[in-house]
Amino acid sequence: MQDSVIAWPADRRWPVTDVTLATFRAAGLRFAVPVERIQEVLGEQALEPVPRAPSAVAGLINLRGQILAAIDLRRRLGLAPRPPELAETHLIVRSGSNLESLVVDLPDEVVTLDDTTPAPVPDTIPSSMVPYLTAAHETVDSLVLVLDLDLVLAVAERGVGSDNDRVGD
Repeated sequence: MQDSVIAWPADRRWPVTDVTLATFRAAGLRFAVPVERIQEVLGEQALEPVPRAPSAVAGLINLRGQILAAIDLRRRLGLAPRPPELAETHLIVRSGSNLESLVVDLPDEVVTLDDTTPAPVPDTIPSSMVPYLTAAHETVDSLVLVLDLDLVLAVAERGVGSDNDRVGD
């Protein structure tokens, strides 16, 4: 398969030469967000369902008395559902002055990237995911897809009663 080069808008280019990212896995892909946005990493949590919430909202979790929306990254990006035998991981992330839970498959590692040039995104990456990415970087062992965390979490701010999860809808 050929790689396709995404024309990254000027306002979405990585603004620094060295960036430290927390990486994690979902649906066999390696994603990342700036490490300073992660507060903590938790294993499976009891989820309280939210009636009429957008499909990406997996539910609510109670983090030491604070109620957080849990956004399932697989659902948000339109990826295959998590197999029942695969435990989920909750990344507690900062969203402005709030905390949210980003539900992923597995935490990975913290990496520092020093190249600001985005890599080509392979054709195997669904085009529906591209709006949620700020960059793609090739490392020695994999492609790291850097998420626009604010856009991924924006579904939690839309409130209940909407199933409109896609960018541009």
